[in-house]
Amino acid sequence: MRLRKKRYGWMLFLLIFAAEVVSAQAFPFRAVRKGDPLPSVAVEDLSGKAVALDSFKKGVVVVLFFGADSAIKKKHSVKALREIPRALSDVADKIQFLAVDVLGEAPEVVKEVAGQAGFDGPLYVDADKKAYKAFGVFVMPSVLVARDGKVEAGYGYTHNFAELVKGEVEVLLGLKTREAVEAALHPKTEEKSTGEKEAMRYCNLGESMLKKGMIPQAEDAFKKALASDGAYVPALLGMARIALAKGDVTQAETYVKKAEAVSPNDLGTVLVGARVLAARKKVDEAIAKVLPLALTHPRSREVNEVLGRLYEQKGDLSKALKYYKKALDLCRKGG
Repeated sequence: MRLRKKRYGWMLFLLIFAAEVVSAQAFPFRAVRKGDPLPSVAVEDLSGKAVALDSFKKGVVVVLFFGADSAIKKKHSVKALREIPRALSDVADKIQFLAVDVLGEAPEVVKEVAGQAGFDGPLYVDADKKAYKAFGVFVMPSVLVARDGKVEAGYGYTHNFAELVKGEVEVLLGLKTREAVEAALHPKTEEKSTGEKEAMRYCNLGESMLKKGMIPQAEDAFKKALASDGAYVPALLGMARIALAKGDVTQAETYVKKAEAVSPNDLGTVLVGARVLAARKKVDEAIAKVLPLALTHPRSREVNEVLGRLYEQKGDLSKALKYYKKALDLCRKGG
């Protein structure tokens, strides 16, 4: 029985050749694209008054789509409702901001989410999910930015959700150039210190040893990397992965927390953190952590492979096949 379980993942991976799947999208809405007019669909405020979304035909409008039918969605929605208006506070008088619950939840639920976020702006409910379908909401929460009634940009929930929305709005308002926004979002890295260079050298050695299955040698190399630079994230994550391989989830979690303290938004930190959550049987939370990366890093083989493993662990084989297929395609293309 154990042998069958060990083979199961590999057998599932092979089945992808017969699977018909859809590639991960880099835009969080299925039914609209940049340049499209806002769909002719209405939502209701909490008093029941209808508001047509395509009536916002002048200036810049930011629409936050959220929902709270699970603990993870609620947590992310609260964060989005708190951080995005805060990021846009300097331009609040120059734009229109709407927050729409696209799951048709009761006003009490919507108020609770807004209350936890400290959000006192306009709230709407998509009671019959017409807006949800008209926009083709793919990730929740997500933000759509429009100007003069036409779609300009869309963002699915990520670690820098608010910063991305703020940057786009500032560009559309003519307050910043796109180059300036990009420079702010992706600042140039400083010259590495001697300790960091040494840590990198040992870490590269550790990764090489891991690929060869030489676990003790890899662990020794990662420890030497951390001796040179105790906050070197790749080495911390290397040690976390080794701990997971040994079944020591607590130790892995310790290393991940150290990595998160240094670089919480690092791709590797998020992925290894998700693996730790999955090892804790928190698979849904792990998926919610990684799924936005399929939008921001659609060409990442590792992201798709991790999602495949997570969905397989959850028992959702169709989605596991989808992401395994994507990972294999990217591997073939050198992704």
